Amino acid sequence: MKTRPGVKSHGVPGEKPKAKAAPRFQVPFTRKNYLWLGIGLAVLLVGYVCLAQPPADGFLSLTLAPILLTTAYVVIFPYAIMAHERTVDAGAGQPKGD
Repeated sequence: MKTRPGVKSHGVPGEKPKAKAAPRFQVPFTRKNYLWLGIGLAVLLVGYVCLAQPPADGFLSLTLAPILLTTAYVVIFPYAIMAHERTVDAGAGQPKGD
């Protein structure tokens, strides 16, 4: 059987090609992500403890607690979710030629 240029022959006419096996599921979080998530939870806990201190107009509950809570929610948690391990390509950084 002749095929047109650019069209691959599958061997037996009417037979579908076999599908490739799907890659196994991998958890996208690494140890680095879990470490930053733990740091975020610790900062969040300290922030809420500072917020619960008795004098409502004191330094801990009025100034430090909002700074800690905002840092945990806006900086640390997003970083913990988005951070990924950097991989170095085998050919990257190698001079070409010669």
